[in-house]
Amino acid sequence: LQVIDIEENVLKSKLEPLARSYSVELEYTYIVDGWISVLAKSMQFGDIKQFTQSIKSTMQDDIIIAQNIFAHIVEQLIFYNKKITFAESCTGGLLASFLTAQSGSSAVFDGSLVSYSNFLKSGWLGVDNKDLVRFGAVSEPVVEVMIQGAINNTRADYAIATSGIAGPSGGTEDKPVGTVYIGVGVANNNIIERLFFEGDRNYIQMQSAYYGILMLLRADKKTFSILFTSRWKYHKRIWRNRIGTFYLKTIS
Repeated sequence: LQVIDIEENVLKSKLEPLARSYSVELEYTYIVDGWISVLAKSMQFGDIKQFTQSIKSTMQDDIIIAQNIFAHIVEQLIFYNKKITFAESCTGGLLASFLTAQSGSSAVFDGSLVSYSNFLKSGWLGVDNKDLVRFGAVSEPVVEVMIQGAINNTRADYAIATSGIAGPSGGTEDKPVGTVYIGVGVANNNIIERLFFEGDRNYIQMQSAYYGILMLLRADKKTFSILFTSRWKYHKRIWRNRIGTFYLKTIS
């Protein structure tokens, strides 16, 4: 289960009574702020099916029934006949790597751009050199153009762009290490956020990639949620065969 924008204590107050009723054990994992992954395990005589059916009727559209979120995104994009691309700077291709690890990703992903230098941000994505000088590569105006440049180059329906300072060097007083701008382009609408992540270089990169996915899920809940749709049986069958997810920090 992937839970979006529900506080941990509220989530547990909703799930724990249901889990006890159906003899299901729950393991909560913090992905990024606003996203908690829940692994449900059936105990002896437990009933996972009834547990998930009860969740459907109580959690509305704040939950996605999928263990592997990247496989789920691929399945949903295939169903809606849509494509996604990425313009990655500080994440260095992580998003593309996560997506292409999934079977069927070639149907929804033609390619992406890792524009690490300002030269390629300008040449590949169309970022104006004046904006790079005025605002810096790690800025909202630059990420906005990166989104549009990625979509223009690939003709995708969705784009995620990242630009930040993963460290340990490169930080300034205004933009310390851990500063990241992440943007999502959906239906001619760009959503951009400035984030700050604390940790080593790898952690900042991973958190940036996952937050980009969270922004995508928030931006188009209709496409990426399977709750209350006629496709429930289809997705339930697929979900049972999925293995693996990326856990960063377990909530006790």
